[in-house]
Amino acid sequence: MSAYDEQLGANNFRHLAEALPMITWTANPLGEIDYISSQFYRFTGVDANRPDALDWLSCVHPQDRKEMLLQWEGAVNKLEGYEHQFRLRAANGDYLWFTGKAVPVISNRGYVLKWYGATSEIDKQKRGELAMAEVAKQKDRFIAMLGHELRNPLAAVSLSYDILNDSQTSDAQRKKAFQLLGHQISHLKRLVDDTLDIVRLEGGGLDLITEAIEVNQLLMGTFESFEDSCQAQDLTLKVELAERELWVDGDEVRLSQCLSNLLSNAIKFTPKGGRISLTARPADDGESVFIAVGDSGVGMLKEEAGSLFKPFEQGNAAEALGKDGLGLGLAVVKQLVDLHGGVVTAQSDGLDKGSEFTIALPVIEAPQIEDPREEISSALETKPRTARVLIIEDNESVARALEIFLELDGHEVRHALEGISGLKAVEAGMPDVIFCDLTLPGELKGWDIAEAICDRYDEKARPYLVALSGHAQQEYVERSLKAGFNRHVAKPPEPEVLRECVEVGLARQ
Repeated sequence: MSAYDEQLGANNFRHLAEALPMITWTANPLGEIDYISSQFYRFTGVDANRPDALDWLSCVHPQDRKEMLLQWEGAVNKLEGYEHQFRLRAANGDYLWFTGKAVPVISNRGYVLKWYGATSEIDKQKRGELAMAEVAKQKDRFIAMLGHELRNPLAAVSLSYDILNDSQTSDAQRKKAFQLLGHQISHLKRLVDDTLDIVRLEGGGLDLITEAIEVNQLLMGTFESFEDSCQAQDLTLKVELAERELWVDGDEVRLSQCLSNLLSNAIKFTPKGGRISLTARPADDGESVFIAVGDSGVGMLKEEAGSLFKPFEQGNAAEALGKDGLGLGLAVVKQLVDLHGGVVTAQSDGLDKGSEFTIALPVIEAPQIEDPREEISSALETKPRTARVLIIEDNESVARALEIFLELDGHEVRHALEGISGLKAVEAGMPDVIFCDLTLPGELKGWDIAEAICDRYDEKARPYLVALSGHAQQEYVERSLKAGFNRHVAKPPEPEVLRECVEVGLARQ
C-alpha cells in the first residue's frame, strides 16, 4: 500500500470517527495513544491543542488507573483484544462510567500495525449493576445475620423445653426455664417485627394510625414497661417529665416502639451499675418537644452517629463487645420518626462516655378528649364475664394455644380448622367473638367468612370479628376491614390485645 493510500485510509477513519457518538482512538504498535476523537475533548473539557492532550490517563478516576494500565499493557503484550470498564472525569468534575474496547491490526508476519479502540458511556447501566450488587450483598449479609440471631434464642428455647420436660427438674429450675422462655420469645418477636417493619417502611407500605398523644403519659407507659428489666440488670432508670402537658399527633403504638427500641439499646450497651434516663422537654420556641433516651454506657465514635440509623449498621463498640443484632432497631426508629414529621439524632462524647438519642416531634394544641371507655365499661357491668369464642385457624398448634389461653381466662372456646366448618360453628351457636385466620385452606378464606357473616346477620346480631394473621401489611389490614372484620391483629398477638378484643365483643352484645 502506498503512502498516499495509507494517508487516505487514516483520513477516512478519522472522518468516520468524528461522526460516531462514542469516543474513538488509535494507538501505535507499542500501545501509545496517537489519536483521540473530538468527543473525548468535548466530554472532558480538555483543550485538544495542549501538548499533553493525548494524556488520557489523567482524566481517569485515580482509583481506576492502576487496573486500567494493567489491562491495557497485558493486551498489548499478548496481542489480544482489550476491554475494560472505568470512570472518566467530565468537564463539570463528575465521574461517569465508560467501557473501553480495542483490537489490534496484525500483519501477515504477526506484527501489530495499529490499535483501534472505542469508548462508550455506560454510567446508568453500571450504576444499576453496582446498586443491584450492593442489594445482593446486603441480602446475603442480612440472611447470615438473621440465621445467627435466630439460632441463639432457638437454642435457649429448645433447652428450656428439655428442662421443662425432664421429670427431675425442680420447681426453682422450672421457674427459671419459664422466665428464660418468656425472654427468648420476646426476643424472637422483636426480631420478626423489626424485620417486617423495615421492609414495609422502605417499601412505603406502613401507614400511621394517628391520634392526639400526651407525651408525659407516653413516657410513663414506656418507663413502667422497662423498670423491672432495668432493675434485673442493676441499672438505674430515671424518668424526667415535662413540667406541663405536651401533645403530639402520632401513632401511639409506633412511638412506643421507637422509645422501646432506644431503651432496649441503652440496656444492651450499658454495663451493670449504669444509668439510663428518659426525658421530655419542650423546645425553646414551643413548636417541638424533645424526647431523649440517655445512658452511661459504651458510647460511640462521633463519626458513627449518622450511620447508626442505616439498616444493618452497628457501631464499633457493639462489634468490640460482641453484641449481636440485626442492626435494624435504629433504622426502624428513624423511619418511623420521619413519618411523624420529626427528627431523631444521636450524640456521644466518645467511647465509654455514654450516648443520647433524641427524638424531636412537632407539638399540637391540647385536644378536647372524651373517654369512649366509659360507655364500654358501663356495658360491661351488665354483661356476663364469660364470652363465647370461636377460633377459625388451620394451624392446630396456634388454635390450641389460643384455646387454652382463653379458657384460662374463663371463656367458652370452640375452634374450626377451615372456613366451611367455621361457618357451621357460627350457625350452631352464635359466638360473641371470632378470631379468624385469613389464609385458610380450601375455598373459603378469612375474608370470605367475614363477608358471609356480614351478609347473613345484621350488625347487632353478629359477633365481634377479629382477623388474626401473620400478614401485618397495610394492604391486608385494609382488606380485612373492607371484608367486615372489626379489627386486624398480627400474629403473635399480645395477651392484652386478645383480652381487649374479648371485652369489646362482650360489650357489643
